[in-house]
Amino acid sequence: MLESDSTMLDVVVFNNTDSRFVITLHLVASGEGHSHSDSRTFYTTIEIGPQEELRREDIAESQQYLIEYDVDKIVDGDPLRTDHDHVHFYPTDGGENHSVAFDIVDSGVLNKRAR
Repeated sequence: MLESDSTMLDVVVFNNTDSRFVITLHLVASGEGHSHSDSRTFYTTIEIGPQEELRREDIAESQQYLIEYDVDKIVDGDPLRTDHDHVHFYPTDGGENHSVAFDIVDSGVLNKRAR
């Protein structure tokens, strides 16, 4: 029986505010051997409460990604866009930690944590 060698990617979000947010992530495989038109893509939506830490495990295979995101603050039950941007994820060679972490700050901006 063959064992899978693929390591999966986790996403961790720390909400450092007193507000509730919805984050939509779009992961596009990038790097060698991937053109934008034929790249595998993954979507995930994360709802996070005030002062909460949330981990989504195994959302995609750990590889190089362009991660586009939208951040919506929930105000009176309705979404209010507070951020739209992108970051790059590069897995570590031989590392155990295959995750990308973000902080939401008071302005509703999503900041990628440095490794």
